[in-house]
Amino acid sequence: MNTNEIINIAINATQSLEGTNGVPAGYYAACLDQRLPGGKGSIYAGFTQRWQLDKALRKANYEEKAHPDIKAPCRGFVTYDIPGGEYGMIRIETQPNDATFVVVDDKNTGHVSIMLEGAAGRIKTDETWLILGPADNGEMVLYTFYPGEPTPRATTSTEQLPVGTRLTKAEALALGFNLAKVG
Repeated sequence: MNTNEIINIAINATQSLEGTNGVPAGYYAACLDQRLPGGKGSIYAGFTQRWQLDKALRKANYEEKAHPDIKAPCRGFVTYDIPGGEYGMIRIETQPNDATFVVVDDKNTGHVSIMLEGAAGRIKTDETWLILGPADNGEMVLYTFYPGEPTPRATTSTEQLPVGTRLTKAEALALGFNLAKVG
């Protein structure tokens, strides 16, 4: 089975398992929406509709590739075939001391990341990473995809840190966050 078949099967499994087996309801649509212009973090500036980005993801040529931030049993795939990628993560340590970050979970995974509202700094990139991993039933599903380098997996839960919580730079760093989404 080639990498494109593996990815298409995983995307289809993601859609069919939504609301079960640890895959949140509406997950794939939320993944696509987050990557369209107006989304938080990394986006694809050249797409305005979900179906366009879905088609590009499914048609791209991928290479399976290891990365230190992708841990087993997850699998990473990289492509340079999806245009308009803009990496939208910034290092928290480089932000002003009075910066305020907001806790977000746009895909309703139960794990949070943080965002700096109004921050600029997206960097154009031709590189897209797609990460697959097992659903609760063991079937491979899409965990995430984005333009730019992989980042460490979110481990803080919404129970530990509710969505909408505001954090100072010092609090964000003390909680172990190193990167924030451009908002």
